[in-house]
Amino acid sequence: MYEYQRYNQYSYPQYQQPQQIQQQFPQQIIPQQAGLCGRMVNSVEEVTANDVPMNAPFAIFPKADGSEVYIKSWSANGLIQTVTYKPQLDGKQNELPKEDTATLFAPIMERLDQIEAKITQSQRTTRAKKESDSE
Repeated sequence: MYEYQRYNQYSYPQYQQPQQIQQQFPQQIIPQQAGLCGRMVNSVEEVTANDVPMNAPFAIFPKADGSEVYIKSWSANGLIQTVTYKPQLDGKQNELPKEDTATLFAPIMERLDQIEAKITQSQRTTRAKKESDSE
């Protein structure tokens, strides 16, 4: 049998839209580091080659006591390079003159004495109530 298209007098013939050709360019995938690599150590000897990632520029290993920070990275010749950073503290900033310490701590010590007196008084009151209730 023959097939034919029926057109309604109010309908329009449908045309297909030409498809747009998209050029596909190769995308470069750049690995991104989620955070800093490294961990706390007690000494530089604790760091092994497995702790230094090859896909990161460096790893940070702060010493637990805060005295040094080790930065380790792989060099071009396949060896691990270590850079050590030591904090520089100004000795004058950390020391308080002896006469100033007494002045600084005087209000704190006074407040502690007041708290101690209140606790002692509360304990005496509680003991007296217990003794009177037991009689």
